[in-house]
Amino acid sequence: MRGSPQGLAMLRVPAGTSRVELRYVGPWQVRVAFWLSGAAWVAPLLTGIYRLLAGFFRLPSLLTPTPVTAAT
Repeated sequence: MRGSPQGLAMLRVPAGTSRVELRYVGPWQVRVAFWLSGAAWVAPLLTGIYRLLAGFFRLPSLLTPTPVTAAT
């Protein structure tokens, strides 16, 4: 395999029907960045869904602390 002038992967195949499988596993930094960015999108989505359901079903808010009363 070698690079094309456009920077793409290029390889020779014989004439006729051929089947070629090319796999690329990125560096670990790219995979970590992928999962972190996915989590950054999912967290606000889940928070919004919870807030909608909390308002509808009167669930306790996770962001607002409940007041503590002193026992007398």
